[in-house]
Amino acid sequence: MSEPARDRSASARETGLTRRLRQLAAGDLVAPQGTLSAQLAQEIDEIMLPRILSLLSDGRVVAEFHVVQRALVHIDRAGTAVQPRPECALDFAQALLALERDLAPETEIRLCRRPAPVRSSATRCLASQLQQALATLTAATPQDALRHVEPQARAMCFVARGNTSAHHSDPTSAFVPALEAALAEVAAPGPRPTGAAALGQTAPTLLCLDLSRDLSLVVARQDDGDLALILPRQATTALQQAWCRALS
Repeated sequence: MSEPARDRSASARETGLTRRLRQLAAGDLVAPQGTLSAQLAQEIDEIMLPRILSLLSDGRVVAEFHVVQRALVHIDRAGTAVQPRPECALDFAQALLALERDLAPETEIRLCRRPAPVRSSATRCLASQLQQALATLTAATPQDALRHVEPQARAMCFVARGNTSAHHSDPTSAFVPALEAALAEVAAPGPRPTGAAALGQTAPTLLCLDLSRDLSLVVARQDDGDLALILPRQATTALQQAWCRALS
């Protein structure tokens, strides 16, 4: 009884694979339904060999996305190139959102794959990184934007309003003293910490201080308490942009 079951399972997988190979061979892969960014992220996540994804709008190529090993490495759009800083998903996300804004809502879009030469690039943006940057940039509220960057934090510390007990994501982190010092300073009466950029005058308020070329210390003051995070610089930039837009 078990052998026929295995045969049926193998046959189902083979049928699905055969259908996929026919689509690839035809070079005319219609992306699944959804936003352009969602379609693109799914395509990126499936591609291993060097490929160019051409975005067709009403039959006309409006952009090309260079993908290899499940990572976006370059965007060409109407004769202009988007070659972001290494590992900067934010640049790609901003370019993609700008492209989406320029496409009319009723426009029929399609993504088509074709083989491409290996492209030398230090930039690698995985589908998950692109989705994370897009989610942050399009957050409807400051709280949503904060929630989207939290998974990227090297360390976090939260102090509830009216309380003095600090709750750390990792009590053994080397960043614990810096996080606690920042929370104590913003909670004290007086001007904000020297060198910190502030967004918003009343809660929710965001204060950002660059620690190095790669890291920032961020304090988010909300109604329920203060949250301090150590974030990559690009995550901080995305959070600042989303925070400003949500408050405007």
